[in-house]
Amino acid sequence: MTTQVRSNCRSRTKYCCCWFPLWRYGYGTFLDVAYSLRHAYPDVKQLIGYLVISPELYGNTPNMCANTYAALMELDYYSSPGTQFNACYDQRYITIVQENRPPFDYTYLVSKYTEQGNYAIDKQRKLCNVIANKIALDFSSELAPVVKGMRDNFTQHLIQEDDHPRPNSQGYLTFGLAAIYFPRDRISQITVARINSKLVNFWLQGEGQSPDPMKLLEQFLIEFRWHNSLERKDGLLSRLEATVLEIEKNFSSLMNAWKTKQENSITDCRNRDDRSSLMRQLQKEFKEQFYKTKFGDTESTRGIWLTKLIKSRTNLTLQLRQDIDNYLSALLTPSNQYFSIANARNWLDALQTELNAYQYDLEEKIRAADGARSLEELEKKWTQSNRTIQDIEEEFNLPLFSNKNSRVQDEARRAVKDTETAIKHNFDLTLAQEALEVIKVLQQHTQTRASQLTSLCRLVNDLKNYYEKIQATLKQSDSDEMSGEEIFSDEDIDICYNTLLPPNEYRAQVVQITQKILESTGSEESLAIFLEQNHTNTEQLKYEIDSSVDRLFGSRSADIVQSVIKRFTQKYSSTERAIRLGQILREAQPLLPINLTAPYFHNNSAKKSQLIGFKDTDEPEVRQFHTGLTEKLAIPDNELKPTQAEDKVLIVTEYAAFPLRIIDGLQQLREHYYLQRRHPGNAPLHNDRSESFTDIIPPPVPVMQDLQDTFYPCLAFDLIQQNQTTKQLEFQCFDQLRGVYHTASLNPAWKQALQALVNNPNMAAALRELLDGAIADIKRQPARWQDYYLPKLRQFVTQVDTLPDNHINYPYRLRVVGSRGTDANSAQQGIIERFYTKMQEQTQLNTALPAIANAQELITGEVEVI
Repeated sequence: MTTQVRSNCRSRTKYCCCWFPLWRYGYGTFLDVAYSLRHAYPDVKQLIGYLVISPELYGNTPNMCANTYAALMELDYYSSPGTQFNACYDQRYITIVQENRPPFDYTYLVSKYTEQGNYAIDKQRKLCNVIANKIALDFSSELAPVVKGMRDNFTQHLIQEDDHPRPNSQGYLTFGLAAIYFPRDRISQITVARINSKLVNFWLQGEGQSPDPMKLLEQFLIEFRWHNSLERKDGLLSRLEATVLEIEKNFSSLMNAWKTKQENSITDCRNRDDRSSLMRQLQKEFKEQFYKTKFGDTESTRGIWLTKLIKSRTNLTLQLRQDIDNYLSALLTPSNQYFSIANARNWLDALQTELNAYQYDLEEKIRAADGARSLEELEKKWTQSNRTIQDIEEEFNLPLFSNKNSRVQDEARRAVKDTETAIKHNFDLTLAQEALEVIKVLQQHTQTRASQLTSLCRLVNDLKNYYEKIQATLKQSDSDEMSGEEIFSDEDIDICYNTLLPPNEYRAQVVQITQKILESTGSEESLAIFLEQNHTNTEQLKYEIDSSVDRLFGSRSADIVQSVIKRFTQKYSSTERAIRLGQILREAQPLLPINLTAPYFHNNSAKKSQLIGFKDTDEPEVRQFHTGLTEKLAIPDNELKPTQAEDKVLIVTEYAAFPLRIIDGLQQLREHYYLQRRHPGNAPLHNDRSESFTDIIPPPVPVMQDLQDTFYPCLAFDLIQQNQTTKQLEFQCFDQLRGVYHTASLNPAWKQALQALVNNPNMAAALRELLDGAIADIKRQPARWQDYYLPKLRQFVTQVDTLPDNHINYPYRLRVVGSRGTDANSAQQGIIERFYTKMQEQTQLNTALPAIANAQELITGEVEVI
């Protein structure tokens, strides 16, 4: 129901308004809504309904047409005086609604065609917008008091019935509305779309800056200290080499300490015994130190220093990856001077090139190292050193001229050097290998970030294309959302855009918008958050952009308006302006095709009102517009209403007080209705089957008059009596086929009873036979008129005269029994009075005929005697 009923109840103003497409409500659901509103909001002074009766806008199926007619029948029934709506909506809580008032205080009927049929609304949305604007006019417009006053002026006409022999309620209105308007919403949408487009373009390209990617790369390398020197660029090896291996010392420190220790041992060597113990000690030290850099596939076979180096690679890799992410995040931070996705992509490309160069250099270094040094190779050198020292020891030299000690020390130093070289070779080789692994991880990470950034770039670029397409579509679309004319130009969009986003504030504003969007995602400052997969949903990002921009600029853009009269005057020449205004005035005619020349209906200028609201100033364009209305189109000055809004010229026309029967096209709906009713397989068209709803289109006047001339005298003569139990009107009918009498039943409401007789000619004929029998009785026995029938007739007149005003038949009393004339009103002859006159003449004639016959016999006799 909420998708089909638009309502606005305001406790302060005490007005409620709702609209329905009637083709959906053949079951009377719109009545349930209306009376539920009356029940729920008893303080509402006026309930206004807008009912759409054009099923062709929604498919025009036979069922829709039948539903529309059924809904109109129910509306007309409960809008007629003397009826009561009864419903129990919840038996558990005894929610009972009983209401004697019509469903709406003011009922507007709306179709796709104007009164004269020279303008049609062929779109559901457009008609809905017209109705919505009318409802807004009733509630929130500065013209609301004027519109209310126009409607209040119709009150006396609305409560009157038409002059048809079967009286019909005229409590209906219709309206037309057109506008010449500056489309604030549309321009606001275009402006917001342009801001969105500029925003995402700022994300893509920044604010015109395009730094050299190599400059960004150097800034990154320096800021995060990847290298001690940009010329040598050996920072990764240096940072790995600085790994703590033992007692808070790195490789260089440990090796220097080891060499110093060995040198001290060699220097302390003085004699043969010292030399003998030195070689044993050195060989032990060599092997122990070399094992620390021994190559192996597992920790158990690998040297401890190499294991620690390999482990330190993980931490270094994480740190360097974080450095890349931090700098990338900085480049994607709107406040950064080099902010843009393009700059970030260029920097990643430069970094990838730099990492590729590192990879090549390290691979060359590893290739040149020609593998690791093994313990076997080193032991061979140690064995050779031992032989050399033994040969020196075996030489014969005079004690005073011997240099064995120095020669042994030199050989020992050579052995230390060979061991140091092997250890450093293995360590440097591992260093290069681990640095290469780091580079590979960084290459992969950089490639991943580049791919993510490419995806983000594609996503943002798609959004940019989307927003540009929205702008183009809104600009180029032939707006047909309202009757009348929408007027604006590119200049209006530029003015609105530059007002909201001045050039000197552009960067600050787009930075602010971006920060607002990032806040909604949980990130503080960088677009890098969108690189993650769970933040790259296009619709989600679009939603965040749209909502953030709308919060900042949406309401402000709607406040930037231009004079629509100036735009209209600029668009059309004087002659064209008058022609176009005439067309718009025709579009504002009431949206209901009704036959204002229908018999028994009185058209009246007081039933129609029109207003044209605009901001009336002394500006030349406004004066020309005013003159065009009053002089060229003959619009009275009292129909021109001043407003404060310069973005709209509003034209409203209302017509009131007409019966449903004069709506053109109703006969076609009626045919579908009765066709649906006659088909046994169709769903019921009325929920309330206890009520007999009167047909909207009355029968031909002669038929109606004949039925009334039969029905009311039968009531007066008690030929029709009310069953005190069922409250139904009953009379005896003779079944010619079966040869027996049966009781026929009629609704106690005279209007419904007459409708039943229209629908059942046999019952009407039986009732006519009863009346003819009474008239024949009077003719046979004229005295019966005075003694029996006339008292009943007068008693019936008294009963009708004294009907209470809440009685269902009260509205028809004057039509039935007439009224005496007064100084203000002339006498009105009723149906019973006509019948009385007829019967009086008949009885007088019947009384006079026997006397005339006797007189003729006497004259004849005299002649014969003579």
